[in-house]
Amino acid sequence: MPQRGKRAFWAPIMALALASVVSLSVAGEKNLSQNKAAVVNGSIITQAHLKREMAGAQRRLFGMGKPLDDSQLLAIKKEAIKRLIERELLYEESQKKRIKVDEAAVKEQLETLKKRFSGEAEFKNALSKMNLSEANVKSEFAHGMAIQRFIDKEFVQKITVSDKEVKAYYDSNPADLKLGVGQQLEVRRQDGQKAMVMVTDVSESTVTLDANHPLAGKDLTFDIQLVEIV
Repeated sequence: MPQRGKRAFWAPIMALALASVVSLSVAGEKNLSQNKAAVVNGSIITQAHLKREMAGAQRRLFGMGKPLDDSQLLAIKKEAIKRLIERELLYEESQKKRIKVDEAAVKEQLETLKKRFSGEAEFKNALSKMNLSEANVKSEFAHGMAIQRFIDKEFVQKITVSDKEVKAYYDSNPADLKLGVGQQLEVRRQDGQKAMVMVTDVSESTVTLDANHPLAGKDLTFDIQLVEIV
């Protein structure tokens, strides 16, 4: 889709999100409790949720070999809050439009996630480390799917771009659309969450992407200090 189409698509959404960001900054973080990162139309975004959102961004930057200083961490926090507010606003809009997500679809997403682990015990252990429950994960999936269905229904399906417009944009912006092996891209998963992928192969008709962590499959050496045996 041409970039100008994307801008038109996201403009009303970002206007809503930025309005909430402004109201949040005016209120000031000091007026929020220790458990609240933000409040959007009465819905609470918890500090735990914010930390998980920030952790995802930090992992992506770490995977690209980028060290983080205090100013970068602050920028990550602000961007994370903005994304969470944006998602909450989108979810609220999806509910106003009575967008429904089948329990079976959510369960299918959960089972797909579980397949990434060796068993139920490893899955539950991973959730525990992130201070999450299975109900939390299902809720996130349901929210993400509702948002995606809302976007598809209210925006994507209403956008029409002719082949002539596509070609004109491509011819005018070749650098924006040129992909190379090793290039990293940000994509949106089926559950609405963002993920980093790497281009591993490019042909005339296909592009192969790798969603594994850059260090996956590599031998890692760690220096550790044993402080206690219990």
